[in-house]
Amino acid sequence: MSGGHFNYADKTLLHEIYGWSEKPANVFEDRELSDMTWDLLNLIHTFDFYKSGDCDKDKYLEEKKEFKNKWLSNRGVRVKNIINTAIDELKQELYETYNLEDV
Repeated sequence: MSGGHFNYADKTLLHEIYGWSEKPANVFEDRELSDMTWDLLNLIHTFDFYKSGDCDKDKYLEEKKEFKNKWLSNRGVRVKNIINTAIDELKQELYETYNLEDV
């Protein structure tokens, strides 16, 4: 491993903002911005690896394509998914709090 093109500042920032979580938290009190920032920092990390020779260009290009497809198109669908996920998470939390079963 080379040390990274950006000296792994991307991963340092990811961990500084989100901690050592495996998934993004709603750190900006805006689920869409929190998720987008998480994905962008991970894309920058892949670019860091690509530029430092730790992964090939094809991996970076594929992840860049996935990022653009997710964040630069179909915003209405994405926002509906964010809303539905938040509702499901709240429902699960309340069921657990009040020891209820989902029917």
